[in-house]
Amino acid sequence: MKYAAALAAIVAALSGGAALAADSLKATISHQAVFDSVFPTNALEKGYFKEQNLDVSFLFAAGGAETVQATATGSTQIATPASVHSVIAAYAKGSPVRIVGSQIIGSPDLYWYVRADGPIKQPKDLDGRKIAHSRPGSVSHMMIQNYAKQLNIKPDMIAGGGLPAVRTMLMTGQVDAAWGAVPFAMEGVRTGELKILFSGADIEATRDVVSRVTIANADYLKTHRDVVRRYQIAYQKSVDAIYADFEGALSRFAAANKLDPADVRQASRYFGDKATHALAPLKNLDEAIRQTMEFGLIKEPLTEAQKKELVDIVYDPSKN
Repeated sequence: MKYAAALAAIVAALSGGAALAADSLKATISHQAVFDSVFPTNALEKGYFKEQNLDVSFLFAAGGAETVQATATGSTQIATPASVHSVIAAYAKGSPVRIVGSQIIGSPDLYWYVRADGPIKQPKDLDGRKIAHSRPGSVSHMMIQNYAKQLNIKPDMIAGGGLPAVRTMLMTGQVDAAWGAVPFAMEGVRTGELKILFSGADIEATRDVVSRVTIANADYLKTHRDVVRRYQIAYQKSVDAIYADFEGALSRFAAANKLDPADVRQASRYFGDKATHALAPLKNLDEAIRQTMEFGLIKEPLTEAQKKELVDIVYDPSKN
């Protein structure tokens, strides 16, 4: 009878009497206070992670290799968004990272801006001029290399770091153009101090190619695949909710980051649509690999076996 009573107590606890402890998860996010960070932060605020029994915390990084490195070393278990080119390069060098989902196709939400009173009036004026991106191997770095090739120009590419740093560099004359991401620097555009020169939508080679992904630490993924899958489920719910009430999401983002709602609304035209942020498939991954090699981040393309190991989509909303 004692054994029966003990067994009954265990069954009662597991069936609803006691909640299971939430799985803790640390995620790296590239760049704080840009609209692309709204998906995971919204999932946290709205309780979507909690619904999946996850206790998620965030570490903000400056893009490129820095974002990937945090997850490769195990400081965080997931990174999103991460530059697909940096991920490919890190994997090729032996870093234990795996792509678990697409994050964005192309990069319509990135742009380059100049001082309105400066000498740069059109993109071709950047020939021989200093133009800032974030980090080597970052999305902004790969984009400007592709655009320079498209325009047949040779700008001096400067790794300036995060958004506030490159704006300071622009305003103090250290660079002639700076990279931005929705909605950074839009108040300067509104006041006429700054001018957007071009955006990711103008760069032909990157328009229809996966540019940012969600990654997981390979060792963690082996033992916690379901945790990573539940993270992606919550992430997708956040994407759905934001695009179901896009105006509301813009207003909340503006309030949370103390931004002018008009500036955020103007910047949102650069962001892309819901399809742009589909978690699967990894669109034109082979082209992303080719560009990673072309611009010197890897010496040879990944083999089919390597691609199969690198890409492990844990949740495809169209199939699950």
